[in-house]
Amino acid sequence: MSLQNTLSSDRVRMALDVQEYLEAMGSKVLHSRFGVATPLLIVDEAPRLLRGAAQEFIERINGHQRKGWVVYHNGCRVIWREYQEGVCEAIS
Repeated sequence: MSLQNTLSSDRVRMALDVQEYLEAMGSKVLHSRFGVATPLLIVDEAPRLLRGAAQEFIERINGHQRKGWVVYHNGCRVIWREYQEGVCEAIS
């Protein structure tokens, strides 16, 4: 197995572990993707135990604005956003 495959499988394993943790905490993973360095998991609501460590950000899309939060957990980025009518949910 090449080094690249090993790194990829490690990231997939990390993401699956974090997804399992998030679901056990009551959050539903809506979307996941694998960036160059860090897996990204988008969840439907804030995991209670991770809220205090999160950084807030503002997204502006087509004249709409909404808040979102990001936290790094066990090597993965976890993002959740406030729901707002008319703003695309799949923006990352």
